[in-house]
Amino acid sequence: MLNFFAEPDTKDATETTLQEQVILLHGLAESALHMQALEWDLRAAGYGVRNLDYPSTRFDPQTLAENYIRPVIREYASAAKLHVVTHSLGGLLARYCLQQERPANMGRVVMHAPGNHGSPMLELHRRVPLLQALMGPSLMASGVGDESFAHQLTTEIDYELGILAGTVSTDPLANLVLQWPHDGKLQIEDTRLDGMTDFALIPASHDVISFHPLSLWQTRHFLKTGRFAYMSNAFLEARP
Repeated sequence: MLNFFAEPDTKDATETTLQEQVILLHGLAESALHMQALEWDLRAAGYGVRNLDYPSTRFDPQTLAENYIRPVIREYASAAKLHVVTHSLGGLLARYCLQQERPANMGRVVMHAPGNHGSPMLELHRRVPLLQALMGPSLMASGVGDESFAHQLTTEIDYELGILAGTVSTDPLANLVLQWPHDGKLQIEDTRLDGMTDFALIPASHDVISFHPLSLWQTRHFLKTGRFAYMSNAFLEARP
C-alpha cells in the first residue's frame, strides 16, 4: 500500500516499563496496516507493541532512520526489553539505527524478507520513471549497485537476529530474472547476514510474508526463545 502522507508518529512510550516492547517497521510504499496482523498477534502474546507508521516514499533511508526510527527507539530506553520486527526496507532501517546506537535493553530482532544485499528486482524498478515518482528516494537506494543503502551498512551484528525469507513468487518477470528460490523481489541469499542467529523459510511472497500465519508463529517463537521452530525446508520450498 502506497504511503505518501504519513506524518511523524506522535504516540508516546507511556506503557509500563516492566513490559517487553516490540517496535514494528513496515517496508517501502507500505503503511502500519501492513504490520497489523503482527501487532494483534504480539499484543495477544503479552507484548507492548508500537506499530510505527513512517513516510517511506518521501525520504531517503538515512533520513527515515534518523528522523523517524531512532527517536522512537530512544523512547523505550526504560522498557524491560526492546525487540524489533521488520519487513523489507524496515530491516535495513533497523540495522542502520542499531549500528549507530544499540539500546542497553536490546532484545531480539526478526526481519521478514529484508534486502540485506539489495534487491535485483528493485534495481530494475528504479530505472522506471513512473516508479521513481511513486516510490521516491528510498527506491533509488534499494538496488544492488554501489549506491545501494544496504551496501553502506556494517555486516557486524551484535544482537540476536532471526531472518525469515519467502519462497513463493507471483511475479512472472521475477521468475525470469531471479534465481530460485525467491519471493518475487529477493532471492534467499539476498536476505541472509553472516551474523544472524537463525534463519527460516516461509512459503509466501514478499508482500504477503509479514501476515502469513507461519511468519506470525515463527516471530513469536524467536522473540521468546531466540530460535525459530524447526520445520523441514523441503516442505517450505514450494515452487510457484
